[in-house]
Amino acid sequence: MGRLAAAYTPATAVIGIAVNGAGDPEMHPPLSVQEMIRGFTADSAATTGDPKLGSLDIGFKADFVVYEKDLYSVAPTALTKDYPKVLATYVGGSNAYTAAD
Repeated sequence: MGRLAAAYTPATAVIGIAVNGAGDPEMHPPLSVQEMIRGFTADSAATTGDPKLGSLDIGFKADFVVYEKDLYSVAPTALTKDYPKVLATYVGGSNAYTAAD
C-alpha cells in the first residue's frame, strides 16, 4: 500500500461537502469544484513561499493524486471519499500509494 495511511479523508470527500454548502448553503456558501481544486493545489502552495511548489513542471516538487475519473467530469453531488477512486498518490515525485486492482 505504500507509506500513506489507509484512514484519511481524500480531497474528493472535502470537495463534495464544500460544493454542496456543507448541508447548509445559507451558512456555508457552496464553492465550485474548480475553486476547491485550486485551493488544494496552487493556492495552498502559494502560502509556503516556495516557488518550486504549486505546478506540475520539470524541476518542481510533485505531490499529486491520480484519480480514476477527471474530477471536472464528476457531478459535485457524486464526489465522496470513495468516488472517484484514488489510483495512485505521488509525494515528492515518488509513488507513495498505488491502489490494488
